[in-house]
Amino acid sequence: EVGESYRKSPPVSALSASLRLEKTMIDLIGRHIFVAGGSRGIGRATCLLAARAGANVSVNYVANADAAQAVVWEVEAMGRKAVAVQG
Repeated sequence: EVGESYRKSPPVSALSASLRLEKTMIDLIGRHIFVAGGSRGIGRATCLLAARAGANVSVNYVANADAAQAVVWEVEAMGRKAVAVQG
């Protein structure tokens, strides 16, 4: 039956998904990335993942300086440099 093996498979826990991410993460130590739309959504997630991988980050935003600054603080809390850039 279609999907039978899927129903029998145990669900993937958040911990095991996190461990898989650690194994596949790119080493960005010493790099600086610029993320357009970095203050929210996928851009914010990209900023945080890049910082977690070792990169310093420029968080680009159009209008919401407070949201961009919040991302900057999150990145800095990981021990990385970050700056908010409007434009």
